[in-house]
Amino acid sequence: MLLLLGLCLALLLCAGSQEEERSWSDTSEQVGLRVPRQLRLLQRLKTKPLMTEFSVKSTIISRYAFTTVSCRMLNRASEDQEVEFQMQIPAAAFITNFTMLIGDQVYQGEIIGREKKNGDRVKEKRNQTTENNGEKGTEMFRASLVIPSKDKAVLLLSYEELLQRRLGKYEHIVSVRPQQLVGRLTVDVSILEKSGIASLEVLPLHNSRQKGSGRGEDDSGPPPSTVINQNETFAKVIFKPSVVQQAKIAQNGILGDFIIRYDVNREQSIGDIQVLDGYFVHYFAPKGLPPLPKNVVFVLDSSASMVGTKLRQ
Repeated sequence: MLLLLGLCLALLLCAGSQEEERSWSDTSEQVGLRVPRQLRLLQRLKTKPLMTEFSVKSTIISRYAFTTVSCRMLNRASEDQEVEFQMQIPAAAFITNFTMLIGDQVYQGEIIGREKKNGDRVKEKRNQTTENNGEKGTEMFRASLVIPSKDKAVLLLSYEELLQRRLGKYEHIVSVRPQQLVGRLTVDVSILEKSGIASLEVLPLHNSRQKGSGRGEDDSGPPPSTVINQNETFAKVIFKPSVVQQAKIAQNGILGDFIIRYDVNREQSIGDIQVLDGYFVHYFAPKGLPPLPKNVVFVLDSSASMVGTKLRQ
C-alpha cells in the first residue's frame, strides 16, 4: 500500500510539473505575440500631427485683397508634439492678424511694424530667409506650437494686399503647400469689381519654391476640381481637390501656387477712384497711348545684408 501511494504521488507531482511547464510556455508564447502588437501600436502613436483642414478664403474688392488662412491640426499621439506652421505670402502683403487656439486656450499674436525691428541684423536674417526659400517677391511666415496629446489646434492667419497691374492683368496668388495630404482642402476666392470684369483666367498650379510636382493631369487649364462662376461685376472661384486629386498632383502635399489673373473694364479715360475710411486710390490706365520712352537704372546693393555669396554673385 505504501509503495502504491508513493507511485501515485510521484505521478501527480510529475503531471503537475508538466502542466506548469506547459502554462509557462503558453504564457511566453502569448507575450511573444503581444510585444509586436505593442510595438506597432507605439509606431502608430508616434505619427506626426494630422492636418484635418486647410482653407484659404480671399475677398478682392476693387483690386484690394483680404485673405484669411485657416488650419486645423490634430495630435493623435500619446504625448505632446511640436509642429511648425508655415505659409508663403506676397512680399507686398502685410499681416493683420494671427491667432492660435490650442485646446481651450486662445493665443493672440501681436503685430509689430517693420520699422520697429532691430535694424540691419533683422533685415539680414529676413533677406537670408527669402534667399533660402529661393523665390523672389514672397516671404515665409512661420509659427511653432506644441499640441497636447489627443488634442486639437486651430491657426488663423489674415493678411491684406493691394494688387498691382502687370502686363495688362491683375494677379492674385495663393500658396497651397500644407506639407501633407489634407482631408478638407479649399481655396475660395471672390472678386467684386464695380467697373466690371473684362477677363478672368485661372492658371495651372505653379510650383518653383519647394520640391514638389505641382502638376495635375491637365496642365493646359485650371487645376482639377476648380469651379468658376462669373457675371459682369462678380466672380467666384473655388478650388477643392479631394485627397486622391491632391496625391496625383504631389504626394508630399506641396501643390503649388493657385493663380488667378483678371482685368477690369476701362471705358472712362479718367480712370477709377475708390474712397474708403478717409483714404483713396486712383487707378489710371488709359487705352490707346503709344509706348513711352523708359530709362533703366541698375542698382548694386553693397550693404551688410549683401555680404557673402550675394555680393560675390
